[in-house]
Amino acid sequence: MDSEGYVTITGRLKDIIIRGGENIHPLDIENCLIAHEAIADAAVCGVPDEKYGEVVAVFIVRRGGGLEITEDEVRSWVREKLSGHFGTSTLRLAHHNSGNEGVPRSWRGSPVPKYVFCIEDFPKTPSGKVQRFKLKERAMETLKKRATETPLREGAEDSVSCGISRRPII
Repeated sequence: MDSEGYVTITGRLKDIIIRGGENIHPLDIENCLIAHEAIADAAVCGVPDEKYGEVVAVFIVRRGGGLEITEDEVRSWVREKLSGHFGTSTLRLAHHNSGNEGVPRSWRGSPVPKYVFCIEDFPKTPSGKVQRFKLKERAMETLKKRATETPLREGAEDSVSCGISRRPII
């Protein structure tokens, strides 16, 4: 806020992810991710979700040099680094209104990505800006393809990102 009371919004309004009514700014998550030693670059976009409207999907470019990172490590990193950043007062309010022990499950880790994709490079405009709409399309195509593949065995975890597949062979 400047001296006259005006607020400057950084980033693009259309890039904001609205997950269950909560606004999530991709730039916050991207900055968190590129602070990890195994991640060279990151881009975040919202992907349609039946329950929440949109959920967080991240695309990462690995740094290389033998540094590896799994989908679970990406989620843990974001959860650890942004847990205090994303609305501690909102989380307390949710806790107060819920009557449950701890924070309600639906509020836990909303900036934590539901989907993690590793790619070689981002689609960019001639001026070098990441084309998020193309990343979103790619995510939706990948998720649609996964949905038509062989179903998971009960209790198995679906994690087919970063070239690491935990999908059991049936």
